[in-house]
Amino acid sequence: MDLLSPRAAVAKHYAGLASTTDIYLAYPRRLVLTELKHAVENLRTMTTQDAMWIGTQYCWVDLTQRFEVAHTQNRQDRCENLHKANGAVYMETVLRNIAWSDLRGYYGQSDGIFGMVVLDWLLQVPEGAKYMLTTAEWISDDMYFMDRISAAMNGILTVRRGSVMYGLDTKLWCTLQVDLADTMPHIRAAEFALPLHLSNEY
Repeated sequence: MDLLSPRAAVAKHYAGLASTTDIYLAYPRRLVLTELKHAVENLRTMTTQDAMWIGTQYCWVDLTQRFEVAHTQNRQDRCENLHKANGAVYMETVLRNIAWSDLRGYYGQSDGIFGMVVLDWLLQVPEGAKYMLTTAEWISDDMYFMDRISAAMNGILTVRRGSVMYGLDTKLWCTLQVDLADTMPHIRAAEFALPLHLSNEY
């Protein structure tokens, strides 16, 4: 059943005194649209400009929770108590799935929203500068370099034959093929990481 089709909605007339419905229409859609597979597939098909406008209240920049970004201390406390396991509250989950070069081009300059709000702040702190430096090494020319442990934990199985790496993403049920000779040799990450194209099409 397609929960996004007009047939899935409950028709309601608003001419009467009561304007409530028997069920909350958002609930069935919430069940479908919160699957990780759906989130990753759609994040990878978004443009960099659109990815920066995802409607979420971020709690941290990084997955290790070193850099807090909640608007108030009360919100940060709620993040700590309720949302640690929710990948949507980490900016890094978006950064790992978009073209880093596009992000820097559109929003990363000193007058861009990412530059002013996040980047400038991170570069003032030694740990933040180190984080941004290593983050920039993850992605080069729309190629994301994932460490092999993370790849295995994320269900990406690979085999290398000559200069070609073949892989199977067991979560998205798609295959990938990367010519390792074409990866950037000057990127240190290529020595120890698994290169993955950032596009949704493997």
